[in-house]
Amino acid sequence: MEDVGLTIDIRGLSASGHRFAASPLAELAAMLHVLVEPSHHPDRDDWVTATRESLDPELDSRLVTAGFLLRSSRADFLLPARPSTLVSELDEVDTIDDEAWVAAALLTTSCGSVPYEPGSPLTDARLRDKVLQRAASRGAQQVTLVSWILDAPQAAREWVRQLFEDCDGAFFAKAWTALLPDLVRDARHKRDLLAWHGLDTAIKEVSPLLGHSAGRLSVDKLQDA
Repeated sequence: MEDVGLTIDIRGLSASGHRFAASPLAELAAMLHVLVEPSHHPDRDDWVTATRESLDPELDSRLVTAGFLLRSSRADFLLPARPSTLVSELDEVDTIDDEAWVAAALLTTSCGSVPYEPGSPLTDARLRDKVLQRAASRGAQQVTLVSWILDAPQAAREWVRQLFEDCDGAFFAKAWTALLPDLVRDARHKRDLLAWHGLDTAIKEVSPLLGHSAGRLSVDKLQDA
């Protein structure tokens, strides 16, 4: 095993920028990740089996097609800065320009094991080749998806949004209603910790694998080399 860590510089973020809130888009993205990568989450086997059995085969097929966007790498626009309703959060994603959207969707680090590189594969041929090579390692279907995103980003964006909306109607809206009270309660608890005991304490409450020092968040993770 290799010890992999991720550091996030938050020195330029004011105290008011530290926010704990429930985001339906982030939760939906997490659920879709579990559905397309169930081997990473064996403790969710029963939920995965029940959910996939309830899905329309065409929707299930689209989830498989979208695997590149939902497996170990997920775009940062799936973690909204201003949590709201799912529709509002998707509307916010729609305001991102094509270059930023494609870069976020295709160049996101893979659990910290693939270094992030700035730029856009829409305008940088080297980055385009890089994302296509990563897609190729996951099969021909993922190459087709990534090539389509690169060649027709607006159509791909509409397809991804429709996928999320259809998953909302199929299973997520019901799950979100059930989860929301606990998520709101948890967020309120962490906001209280932040207000009364500071950022270090609040972050440790999120996970013992998170740390904070000198304006930097650290995420420790063990990953197979």
